[in-house]
Amino acid sequence: MKTIKELDHIVFRRPLGLNNGLWLSVAVGSFFHLDEPEKTGTSIELWKLVAETLGEGAILDGANPKPVGEFMVCGACWSASGAPTASSEVQAGVGKVCKRLTVYGDREWLPPGSESPLRISEPKPFVSMPVDWAHAYGGEGYALNPAGLGVKPQPPFASWPLPNIENAATPRSSADQTPPAGFGMIDAKNPLRRRNMGTYDPGWLENRWPYYPDDFDRSYFNCAAADQRLEAGFFNPGDPIAIHNMHPAKSELQSRLPHLRHRAFIVQQQGGKEVFLEAPLSIDTVWLWPDRERGLVLARGMFPIADDEADDVKLLFTVTEPLSDPPLSVNEWYEKLQCRLARKVPFDLPPQIPDKDEALKNAAAKLESLPDELRKLKADSDSSSALPDVSAEKMEQEILQDEAKIAALLENPAYGTALQVNALRKAIKSRRAGAQGFTRQEEVEKLVAVPFDIELPLTQMRAQLQSLNTGNPQKYAELAAGLDRAEERVRGLKAKAAAAQQRVLDNPGKSPAELLIETAQDLLQRRDQLIEELKQLRESLKTDGFSILQREMASGEVQRIELRLKQVGPKLEALTRNAAQNQAQKDEVLNRLVEMSERVARRQPWFAEQTAELDLAALIKQIRQEKLAETRSLLDVQMPAGVKAPDLAAEIEKTLKAREEAGPDQAPDFSRMLDEMPPEAMAKIPPAELQKLKDLMAGANKRMAELNEKKPDGKLDLGKYHPSQKVMTRETIRQTVAEGGSLAGCDFTDLDLSGLDLAGGCFEDAHFVRTNLQSARFNGAKLNGANFDAVDAGEADFSEANLEKSRWLNKCVADKARFDQARASGMYVQGCSFKQSDFSGANLESAVFIKSELDQAGFHKAQMKKAVLSETSATACDFSASAWSNAVIKHSCIASSSFEDCRSPKMLIWNSDAKELKAGRAMLDRFTVGGAGSRLDGSCFDEATLTHTSQLNISAQRVSARRAILDRGYFLKVDMSGSDYYGARAPGARLTRCMLSEVNMGAINLMSGSLRKSGFAKTDLSASCLYAAEFYQARFVETRLDGAYTAGSGLTAKQRLAAARSHDEEKN
Repeated sequence: MKTIKELDHIVFRRPLGLNNGLWLSVAVGSFFHLDEPEKTGTSIELWKLVAETLGEGAILDGANPKPVGEFMVCGACWSASGAPTASSEVQAGVGKVCKRLTVYGDREWLPPGSESPLRISEPKPFVSMPVDWAHAYGGEGYALNPAGLGVKPQPPFASWPLPNIENAATPRSSADQTPPAGFGMIDAKNPLRRRNMGTYDPGWLENRWPYYPDDFDRSYFNCAAADQRLEAGFFNPGDPIAIHNMHPAKSELQSRLPHLRHRAFIVQQQGGKEVFLEAPLSIDTVWLWPDRERGLVLARGMFPIADDEADDVKLLFTVTEPLSDPPLSVNEWYEKLQCRLARKVPFDLPPQIPDKDEALKNAAAKLESLPDELRKLKADSDSSSALPDVSAEKMEQEILQDEAKIAALLENPAYGTALQVNALRKAIKSRRAGAQGFTRQEEVEKLVAVPFDIELPLTQMRAQLQSLNTGNPQKYAELAAGLDRAEERVRGLKAKAAAAQQRVLDNPGKSPAELLIETAQDLLQRRDQLIEELKQLRESLKTDGFSILQREMASGEVQRIELRLKQVGPKLEALTRNAAQNQAQKDEVLNRLVEMSERVARRQPWFAEQTAELDLAALIKQIRQEKLAETRSLLDVQMPAGVKAPDLAAEIEKTLKAREEAGPDQAPDFSRMLDEMPPEAMAKIPPAELQKLKDLMAGANKRMAELNEKKPDGKLDLGKYHPSQKVMTRETIRQTVAEGGSLAGCDFTDLDLSGLDLAGGCFEDAHFVRTNLQSARFNGAKLNGANFDAVDAGEADFSEANLEKSRWLNKCVADKARFDQARASGMYVQGCSFKQSDFSGANLESAVFIKSELDQAGFHKAQMKKAVLSETSATACDFSASAWSNAVIKHSCIASSSFEDCRSPKMLIWNSDAKELKAGRAMLDRFTVGGAGSRLDGSCFDEATLTHTSQLNISAQRVSARRAILDRGYFLKVDMSGSDYYGARAPGARLTRCMLSEVNMGAINLMSGSLRKSGFAKTDLSASCLYAAEFYQARFVETRLDGAYTAGSGLTAKQRLAAARSHDEEKN
């Protein structure tokens, strides 16, 4: 059943048979503070405390209904004065029940001398003494408390210990046995409890098993000593709590039970309909931990049920109401439950554009305010802030929070992001300076002036730290450790910067956008980027269709960001949250930001060329020149050996100037923007929204074509800016491949490449849209990251090609194509056909096939680790000897496919048609099949290994699993009618509520197995091993048990009689 509860609820539940009825016992409680009873903790906090105080695996509550309320205490006796004492008293009480114990220091019985009787030594003084059963009366062989001490040993002996804890009402006066005294839980096997369990005889076994006998006394469920129980009834919210000498600093603890009203409801199936019911709850258990000032209160009730496993209960719902409020009605809580079940967590995404005119109006307003915003940005960047006078520890927390905010802002480069990022960067610089003890104003100014994450040279910072007199060794150590982390973080950036500087010297014409990124001048790039993006907004006012696209790109890229968040949102949130704590995660965040910056940078130049008349160019140049000095200081730190900083700075100035004169370094390719979206995100886009995006991209390409036609010299030669913009023909492609050239990133939209020999070519990140690839040869080619959209690749040859992370979308056809020995890990396929294709020996790790057709395809010896088939048809496929570990097949059809000799641990098939599989000799450890739509009918698992298999609520009729290994398998509500499990090995297997009609289970090994509530109609169990097997409520009709070994099994006389009668009738 599903349980819906509050986060601070402690819930125990169990079905049980009691008083000729079936019940679901439910306890709802709160883990509360003694000093503030309405303040509650979580179950995690509770179980952590239980493990620390009661021990790992301790039983806190048996989930059983108790006839009266009781309390238990876990703690120690503490000296009231804090000084050692020889003896003391402890006392605890809840409501009307109070108990007092006497506690002594360690003592011994001394043997009698010639002139003296048996005597007790003086107790050793103590400050604290545990009040538990180990210090109460008992010892080896004493059934009431074998863990205690004080039982007189067998002679010879010199002395033996006395118990430290005694009941104050009955102090010890001799060495005779006495009941142990304590506040804890009494073990279920203790005679004090066992005497209430009732009579367990053959009559009970035949008529009541596995329920409690008719003479069972419910006081067995009480776990505390009798003097810790109420005489009748239960505790009430607000009952007082008093504890004496059980806290190290407070000799008296006064508290009360929380003023809370716990309630429990169930949704139960009754006669074809669901009903919502409540059971009254009573507080029957209180646990106290005085030295931790914590308590647990449990209110319990019982629901009548129709099934002894509570299968008729669909949902348990627990709530808490303040005692001061009137209780809500059952109907009101039912309405609240429905609201909660329907509740959806909203995903915080950028808002959609409600109206085009409003969007254009906002864009114009932003453009008009640009100069003021940029001046504010520059002023903020160049100024320093006063250092707050707060602790280093608090500053460090604020730094970590700000760094996480920056990562989130940079992931979504919307309008105004640069301003927010700069403000946060400035805050980090100031806080870090304060935390590290830099109080001199000139040092603060240096820190603030350094752009992005590169601070002062770390060697200089370490020297300054060592020269500071912090007066706090612990703080000094923490700051030193922080520098160590900073060094690790900066080292990667310096390596990238050094490589970039060398490339600048070798080729001054290198793209300035790449130079700025790789030399860590991200702040300068952000300013240029902001200006360029807002230029695009100005351009967007000229045409309606183009304006929406510009709004998406320059002011947050609303829909594209929405798609990215659906795929990377949770992961990126986790990365940024822990970015300052885990270096590997910080690197991943940084890499994402750099990649995003590069993508944005590639879009800038063409728009700059198209909007060159915009009057902000002077402002751009001014900011760039003012920040060039900062670039020089940074390059002084990162300068490669043998290169002088002034020369390097001059080369950068030359490069920046060349950028202004030369124009774009790359034209945008709008047709690729949707292709860059993660396939997982694309799959989640509603069709209407996807079509809108496609229309936007088409409009952008049309606008670019119109602008080309308006150029004075005719058309813009995009090919000179980037190879992917070259005009492609069959001949140029063939010639480029023949000469060993690269076609990476190129666009082959609508080209006919059928029959071409392109073996070994480089097509990384290329785009094949509506491309004819029939019978083309790509064997050994590099196609990693390539996009295939609506292509015809029938009978093409991709054998031994690199197709890692390639994408196949929109009804691609690759029937009878060759992919044997291909490297295709991370390959994504949606809505495509690969019928009769050959993937034998291919590496398809983490590949995804969605709504595709793979019928009769060959995957012999393919690597399918973590692969996913969803809503895909893969009938009659050859998956023999393939590896499917941790793979998932859901809502698909793999009927009549072969998995013979597979090695596929932890494979999951869910809601899928898998009938007539051939899986002989397969290794399918933890093979799981489930879901109402799943079928294994007619499948063959002869001699297969299916240890720990799980088959849940499926049809598996006429399955052949002769001599299969099914150790500790779990079969729940499986229809196995007509199947053949002859000679199978299944020790410890559980077959619950299964239909086993006419199943051949001859010579099967079901030792220690469970076949509860299963049906054996005309089932053959002859010569089987049923030792210690359970047959609770199993039904036998014409079942063969001749020759079966049934010693120690749970077969009842009625079941044996039914089986014997059936066998006799068969003989006659």
